[in-house]
Amino acid sequence: HETDEEEKKKNWLRQERSCTSFYRSIEFPEKIKTDTVDAELKDGVLQLTLPKVEPKPEYKSTKVKIK
Repeated sequence: HETDEEEKKKNWLRQERSCTSFYRSIEFPEKIKTDTVDAELKDGVLQLTLPKVEPKPEYKSTKVKIK
């Protein structure tokens, strides 16, 4: 916690700033492209862009009866 005080024309100006770190871990139900993750902090709101990994097409085997 940091506090700055200064006197200006017999008035007090008081500013307080707090410097802390924050950590949160979240599990996602789908895989994401970690190399293209983007985060933006604007007006106190953290917006994350987490692109999903495109699912690979599933190939199903089919039995064919030979006569």
